[in-house]
Amino acid sequence: MMADEVFYFYQKAVPPSICDDIIKYGNSLIKEKAFTGSVKLKTIRPLKNKEVKNKDKIRKSKVAWITDPWVYREIKPYIYLANKQANWNFHIHGFEAIQFTEYARNEHYDFHVDTFFTKGDQTRKISLTLNLSDPNNYEGGDLCFRYLRRDNHMLVEHTVKEIKQKGTVCVFPSYEVHKVSPVTKGVRYSLVLWSIGKPFK
Repeated sequence: MMADEVFYFYQKAVPPSICDDIIKYGNSLIKEKAFTGSVKLKTIRPLKNKEVKNKDKIRKSKVAWITDPWVYREIKPYIYLANKQANWNFHIHGFEAIQFTEYARNEHYDFHVDTFFTKGDQTRKISLTLNLSDPNNYEGGDLCFRYLRRDNHMLVEHTVKEIKQKGTVCVFPSYEVHKVSPVTKGVRYSLVLWSIGKPFK
C-alpha cells in the first residue's frame, strides 16, 4: 500500500522551552537498552554475546517510556493533521506509550519499519518523531527514508534535513522504511509516538 506522501514534517512545531522540559523529564526516568521489534527474546532467555553484538549493529540507543498527558498534548495533534493533509486517512483507534530516546556517540538505528501487531489485533499505522535537541549540540543522527520513486520506480534514500531543527516533528506511515544514522558527536534526544488501529485491508 502506497501513501500519497512518504512523510510530512512541521518545522519548529514544539517550542524550545517545551523540548527542554521534555529532555529534563526524560532524563529523570530510568532508561533501558533499546531493542528491535519485540522484546520476547529478552524475557524468555538471556541473549548470547553474539546475538547482543548483532542487535547492536541494527539498533543501539537508550529509551524510556512516557505516558504523561501533557506530553501527548504537545505532539498528538500532528498525527491527526498529517493524516488529513497527506490524504492517508488511516483509521486510528489509539496511541502507544511515548518513547524518549537518547542517541549518544556511535549510536543509531539501521533501516527498519515500525509496523507490527500489538495486543488486541491492532497494528501501528502512523509514526511521529520529534527532535528535542539543538542541532549545534550533536552531529549525525539524521532521519533517512528509503522508498521507490513513483515517477521512475527507482529506489532512493532521502535524508530529512529539516528534522535537525529543534522542535521539528516528522510524521509518516509506520510501514515506511527509515533509519537514524549514527551520531558522530554529542547526544541527540527525540520522542517517538505510534498511533494504532485495526490492520490494513
